Amino acid sequence: MRLICSRIIGYLMESWGLLPFVASSLLLALIITGCHDKPTVPGGGGDDTLQVEVWLLVVDPNDYPVGGAWVLAGRADITSRIAGFTGALGYFKMGGWPYDSSVIMEADISSPGFVPTVDSFHLMPEDLQIQEIILPFDSCFVTAHVGFRIQDTTGNPVNGAELYMEYYPGCTWAKPYYDIEDYFWQPDSIPIFTYIVDSTRLYLEVLTSINGYVDRKDTVFLVANDTVISEITLYSSGGK
Repeated sequence: MRLICSRIIGYLMESWGLLPFVASSLLLALIITGCHDKPTVPGGGGDDTLQVEVWLLVVDPNDYPVGGAWVLAGRADITSRIAGFTGALGYFKMGGWPYDSSVIMEADISSPGFVPTVDSFHLMPEDLQIQEIILPFDSCFVTAHVGFRIQDTTGNPVNGAELYMEYYPGCTWAKPYYDIEDYFWQPDSIPIFTYIVDSTRLYLEVLTSINGYVDRKDTVFLVANDTVISEITLYSSGGK
């Protein structure tokens, strides 16, 4: 369009001369204005659609990052979600999304010691959008410690078992939280794990699994701010 406009202007100058051209400058200004390229409009569709790179920043009420928080995020009107954990600095990458001011994004975030939170927000017309989400502290959790003595039927320690934990990390949690620990016994020592648990539900449901042994599920009762040693005996997969 700019090339066409320049040729029109050149033709008029050559045909009319300089003075008539200057006299008609107001009319030509309108033509020139119409010849400018139109700017890319965010959300205009097609190749001109702005792609917004969205990151979540999850922090506590004191503005400290919450690492390891579980995130389910995506468009509120679509059931499929991007799932994962925040990094050590509290960030979670939602990826690129075509800009549309009418679209509502949604993030469901949970972490032991905090109230599970669902936050929604609109996309912004910018290349990078960092959406900060604050997780409130859960006033109904306590810290508990547990160690496991995992052994076979003859009393020998079983090394390398996988422990699948299920527990409630606060009074605001309606569903249990899941965690996986790898148990490695060392001579004269038992690994101690620390959990943030509900003060009214001081127990863990523990599934112990390792090749060569029958899976076992136990309920381990805890004591707030104290250490409990749980003894788990595994039977070989050939029978008891």
